[in-house]
Amino acid sequence: MPTGGTRLIARLKQRYQWESPAIALFTLVLLEFGDFPMMRRLLSGIKSRAERASSAEGAADSGRTPRRSD
Repeated sequence: MPTGGTRLIARLKQRYQWESPAIALFTLVLLEFGDFPMMRRLLSGIKSRAERASSAEGAADSGRTPRRSD
């Protein structure tokens, strides 16, 4: 990316069984509304690990030990 950032694309693929509309609607609602918080948490974890690795790499280059931000 031109700004030096990264992009992660997550795709969700599901085949809804419309022969049974109640189950299909339940699955649709569950996946659509359940996927957002799950992906948000997953991406937050990836971000914190990447920042921690970047911090450790920068400290190793300068000869310092990194501080933990727990």
